[in-house]
Amino acid sequence: MASQAAGTWTIPCGASAAVINQALADAGAYSVSTGGRGRVSFPDGLAFLLDEPLVVPANVDVVAGTAQLIAAHADPMVMNSLAGCTGRYTGAGGWSWSGGLLDAGTVASHGFCLVHCPRASITGATV
Repeated sequence: MASQAAGTWTIPCGASAAVINQALADAGAYSVSTGGRGRVSFPDGLAFLLDEPLVVPANVDVVAGTAQLIAAHADPMVMNSLAGCTGRYTGAGGWSWSGGLLDAGTVASHGFCLVHCPRASITGATV
């Protein structure tokens, strides 16, 4: 996925969870390599079907706007670590999430599942 501007990735219409996770990973790698922040943006008004959790790395800003994220799996929809709750400080922090509708649809899914998440911010999201 090509960035639109340095450190910014825009999710294309119809993108799968794997494509979104790659953009998140690329934004995270950008933040590590530059010491700055990566940004992943969803286009307003579009719906995305998630067949796996999205994993937000440290120092990445996610702008979901009016996008709808619909779960097609029973796992949490958005996580900050794949390690799970181990009792250790394993989760990525310093990230932000703004806007969006996280819709469990017809499955038993959670919106956000966060493990030790320092300096993270969630604003304007509907779960």
